[in-house]
Amino acid sequence: MLYPNLGLNDWPFQTVPTPERTQHWAGRPEVRNQVLRMINRWERRPNSEIITFWAVWGQGKTHTLGFIQKKAQVDDSTLVHYLQLPSLGGSGSSPFPAMYRQILQDFPLE
Repeated sequence: MLYPNLGLNDWPFQTVPTPERTQHWAGRPEVRNQVLRMINRWERRPNSEIITFWAVWGQGKTHTLGFIQKKAQVDDSTLVHYLQLPSLGGSGSSPFPAMYRQILQDFPLE
């Protein structure tokens, strides 16, 4: 145990959150409510959609994706996929084509 007097058995400040830690949400209740509303909307809508989380390093994107993945595991209709933004190939380039190409590489149509 790392700090037995605090009840900690591992380091609580991981750079990338573990799946166990993303099950819980602390702080920023307005963001949590937005995420839960989004998940509820997915459950009622038969259409597929691509949702992106765009923020600077350390703002909780990976944690949010893990939280969504856990909450949306009700059935197989929701897929949560982590996608590192590929190089945009120069200034002024739109991020959408680069993301779309990366998604097609990760999920081939064949």
